[in-house]
Amino acid sequence: MKKNRFTYAILGVLFAMGFISCSDVLEPSYLGWEDDEDIWESINYTHGVLDKVYDNINGIRTDLYGVEYDYYTDNAVQNNQETRYAMGGDNASYYPLGQWDFHYLNITQINQYLENGLEIAISPQDTVAGDPVDEKLFRYGEAHFLRAWAESELLKQYAGPTDAANTEMMGIPLLRGEYTTDEIKEIPRSTFDQCVEAIINDLDTAIKYCPFAYDGSSTLLSIQNKGRATQRTAIALKARVLLLAASPAFNLSNDLTKWNDAALAAYDAIMMDGGLDDLGSLSDWNNETHTDIIWKSYSSKNNNMENSHFPPSYYGNGRCNPSQNLVDAFPMANGCPIDDSNSEYKSYKPYDNRDARFDQFIAYDGDPFYGYKTLQTYEGGDDAKGGLRNDATRTSYYMQRFTSDVATDSDPRGTEGKSTSAITFVRLLDRQEVYLNFIEAANESESDPKANLAGTTFSAYDVFQKVKARGGADAMFYTDSLLNNGLLTQSTFREIIKNERRIEFCFRGFRYWDLRRWMEPLTVINEDLIGMKIERDISSGVEIYNYTKETVEYRRYRENTYYGPLPYTEVAKSNALIQNYGW
Repeated sequence: MKKNRFTYAILGVLFAMGFISCSDVLEPSYLGWEDDEDIWESINYTHGVLDKVYDNINGIRTDLYGVEYDYYTDNAVQNNQETRYAMGGDNASYYPLGQWDFHYLNITQINQYLENGLEIAISPQDTVAGDPVDEKLFRYGEAHFLRAWAESELLKQYAGPTDAANTEMMGIPLLRGEYTTDEIKEIPRSTFDQCVEAIINDLDTAIKYCPFAYDGSSTLLSIQNKGRATQRTAIALKARVLLLAASPAFNLSNDLTKWNDAALAAYDAIMMDGGLDDLGSLSDWNNETHTDIIWKSYSSKNNNMENSHFPPSYYGNGRCNPSQNLVDAFPMANGCPIDDSNSEYKSYKPYDNRDARFDQFIAYDGDPFYGYKTLQTYEGGDDAKGGLRNDATRTSYYMQRFTSDVATDSDPRGTEGKSTSAITFVRLLDRQEVYLNFIEAANESESDPKANLAGTTFSAYDVFQKVKARGGADAMFYTDSLLNNGLLTQSTFREIIKNERRIEFCFRGFRYWDLRRWMEPLTVINEDLIGMKIERDISSGVEIYNYTKETVEYRRYRENTYYGPLPYTEVAKSNALIQNYGW
């Protein structure tokens, strides 16, 4: 019987439908009827193997942006259900943040392409910068990038120690080739450091062979290929992986060379983009040509985000409800935290004079939502929870980020006024992340926020100013005051950086992983999720609003939450996999 390599879809995929024989799964799942020989003998099919990996990445999430990950943190809740995993329901059989099967399926296809697809001649050749280039070299580089992407996600989700003493930090099984079912059962986890080294090696290969960008300057660099791997995507991902490796959860001895390596990789990514520069406009975020985009994933034009997250008075389902915890994390327009003596925060007007990103990301009571109707989340208001309504907010807030004004007339509530959204892509890597990665790593490496990173031309504070500018013209007042008074130390700046990442990456799926790689205390990870009860009093003829904070949902993570569990079924089937401690 011929061995069909596409049937060995690695670990979880092998048994996703139960224990089955080889004869039951002989057909390649992504083509349906073609045999292996046909795939690797036809350029029409060979080239499509990597394209299928891109397709898989495009369809990885239902909301695409990472909004759902914030439901497992203190940033947000869903309005239609409680978050079981975050409320003590975590176990090795239920880990909704892990994507073991998905990433190993992609790795399998990539490995098969590297083993077989490069034997097929690809034409035509073209010239880049005056040199003849074969498209095959680009595909060779991007295959290594795509494998690094998959493995970096797996490492983030599943790396951890196997004993209470943290004797050795373990990673994931590294697969470099094609395997039978029996061979797979004998593949152990590599160490965390071995995994990082393997991923970085793949990314260095991608940097060597991928083009700098698909800019339309030649046939091979056609803009139709935008979204494929480039040198820019590879160096940006390298900075992300090295930051993970330097983080407290995986750098137990706080080896400063790891922080330095992460900072230098982010520096290289910044310089590859032309050097330190202003970030793009927040209001222009859904522009496909936005200068901040490094890697994007395409999706079809639709208004799914608006349907899911618009308030009910706009015929939305109000799905994502930002927490009061997140709202309180936004500083004032002058950059001061709301509890700082210079903040001028007013509890009776809590949404006035806030960081510019607040109005971009959060829809709140009194918000002139896209200029059509004032939002009413006070008790009894059009967008408040009450009665039989199950599509209204649990916190008094709605997510506005990643939504657009989809009206074609003056009333967005009318079904005839809705059009498809202009959003056709999702940012997977961008300059905001590269900048914030540099800021964090450089602060840990140099200890002085104002000191230039050794071998570079700028400091963590220099880059911080570029990110903070998105908060408004006066956003640097607070940190500049700390600096001028000698109070901006490494530790105080560290906390500012953490809060800045929380704001900049809200609803993008970063906070869950950031809290864990920082090894934040469980008291922080398990903060109750707070909402705001708003009562409107008009008995005196003047509108008066009373604001009362109340718990909406609790968090009950345990000590083992810092490192996710390997899927129970995979450990049970394998002769070599060892589970992370505590699961």
